[in-house]
Amino acid sequence: MTEKKYVRNVFKHVMCGGKRKKELYKSFLELVIEKKEEGMDIESIISEMGEPEEVAEEINVYLSEKNLLVNRMILNVYNGCKYANILAFVIVILTFGSMFVKQYKILRFVYEHQDASAYFFASPLMFPVQISGLIVLIILIIALFIIRSVLKRKYMG
Repeated sequence: MTEKKYVRNVFKHVMCGGKRKKELYKSFLELVIEKKEEGMDIESIISEMGEPEEVAEEINVYLSEKNLLVNRMILNVYNGCKYANILAFVIVILTFGSMFVKQYKILRFVYEHQDASAYFFASPLMFPVQISGLIVLIILIIALFIIRSVLKRKYMG
């Protein structure tokens, strides 16, 4: 058996995507060739590393642990986006509520005093900071919603 045939037999049993399999195949072949250049023959390489099925099983275990870690990270990001989206939505609702309460108080004051200067004081630039904050929050909500939907479609669906 040659080193290429040994590596090919190992990767017949490895379960992963084609791109990842090619990367692993290349690095594993380099490792076997390196051992061959050190003076080991193919039988001693096989006895040191193990039979192709055993090596493939170890690679599969490594890949499944790595995939499990990546899936946990994706789930954490998804849940973080979900909770941040809810929090931003609550802040938007509270800001709208406070704007309406302030608007009501100002209009009540204007109505009670019937003073035109109070009306002009209250209306032109009433809530520029709150409105810009609301715009930023709405953009954040949209961005978080897009991130959540992409994560769900790509990794969870």
